[in-house]
Amino acid sequence: MKKRRINILDKKLEYAVLTLKVVVAAVGLGMFIGHFMAPAQLPKVWSYIATMGVVIIPDLFRLMKVEISRKLELMYLIFLIPSLILGIDFDWYRLYPIFDKLAHLASGVLTVFAADELLESVYKPLGGKDWRFKLLFMMALAALIAVAWECFEFLHDQLLGGQMQQLIVPGLADTMWDMIWALGGGLVTGVILLVYTSTLDK
Repeated sequence: MKKRRINILDKKLEYAVLTLKVVVAAVGLGMFIGHFMAPAQLPKVWSYIATMGVVIIPDLFRLMKVEISRKLELMYLIFLIPSLILGIDFDWYRLYPIFDKLAHLASGVLTVFAADELLESVYKPLGGKDWRFKLLFMMALAALIAVAWECFEFLHDQLLGGQMQQLIVPGLADTMWDMIWALGGGLVTGVILLVYTSTLDK
């Protein structure tokens, strides 16, 4: 009975993942087509292409033999809706400045869950149980993702004439606050996750 419930849950997760993939890609495709009909209203053609493409990132990791659970993939796809579609495609980062910081906070949370899965598949089979190493790894990955995103924003503004680093306050202040929000979300989530898992292990 328990195995049957797990199989049903897996099927539901798989269906939810597929549905969200189609929805996110369809939004990107719709806006991409709309750009050629009304470029003044839909000017971010590269963003729309990215919206269509990023849904396959978990599949690319699987091709590289990096296992990603359906739960994590679902979290990632849900994250794309506010961070990419609403934030960039629909310009919510400019319209609602706090939305940018909340997206960075959520990115830290998501990164910690990804780090936890990676640790479970690689570190735990080797006998790793040190919570200090786990927290350090989680924060290191959260910092790496935060820095990588800020590099992307900088290059986007420099090479494509964008204004991703000018949404709330210019340049350095925006970059630093983005990373602080991401690391803060990652730290809080990491501590809660480690406390929860250590409680289950007892």
